[in-house]
Amino acid sequence: MLVKHKKMTVSLLSFLCFAGCGAPTEDEVTSDYGEQMVEAETSAAHDATDSTHAQTGEVWVRRQLMVGIAETPVGPTLNRVVTILRVVIDESETGFTSAEETCATRIERPELDVIGSEIPPAFIDSMAINRRAFLRDETAVSFAETVEIQGARLRDELNEPLPDSVDDTRVIDQDINGQPGVTVVISGLIQGEMHLVQRTITHLTGTQDGDTMTGLLHWTSEEQVLVATEPVLEMPVNLTPHADADRSSFVAVKLQNDQSCEEILANEDTLLPPENLAN
Repeated sequence: MLVKHKKMTVSLLSFLCFAGCGAPTEDEVTSDYGEQMVEAETSAAHDATDSTHAQTGEVWVRRQLMVGIAETPVGPTLNRVVTILRVVIDESETGFTSAEETCATRIERPELDVIGSEIPPAFIDSMAINRRAFLRDETAVSFAETVEIQGARLRDELNEPLPDSVDDTRVIDQDINGQPGVTVVISGLIQGEMHLVQRTITHLTGTQDGDTMTGLLHWTSEEQVLVATEPVLEMPVNLTPHADADRSSFVAVKLQNDQSCEEILANEDTLLPPENLAN
């Protein structure tokens, strides 16, 4: 498990596991990729925003399970991504919003456990808090569809093709490690690093019973490997949702007292029921 120490989606990262333009300031780091500027204070800014939300909104912990089939060099392989999030639901004049901070992600491949994946802390820390509309109608709940881009800046996040080259000016060094995109570390039978860009689209629907929500996670994902330290890691891997859509699910529990990601992870087994982990 990797813990986000300061402040969120998932495909080859799942399988094997905003930046600003203009002149840099003393608070910014210059990347060689597309001359993009990655703001070093992003994590702190997100922390401050979420801390404000926590004072007025409902704080929930959510575990979501993304189950898919990856087309790999050894054939179709079952892929499970378990994500723990700290969620703040707040109300404004326009309705409810959900601010979602990823605390940890576990990538499981029960049919190919000879290859391990690590999402470095720098990757986790660099992921922006995801914000989306939240709807509550009696017992029905819905977290609106959102698009998340990792490792690049796109004008049209939903439809614009992902960069496929380190020379693409849209590529950024998101995790500020001197490499394009975001970095995933591979271990086991194959060892090396992949530097990639990724798009994940998610939408959650379900029901609320008191202080618990349960439901389905609807998702799609795609990515481009920009460069890798081993040729086999440069091969494209397509990940599609499992044919049994009910296997991708979520459970959320309302916290009686606000807790940080570190506190949530330390109490995960107590806070969250294990039911949706059986998929």
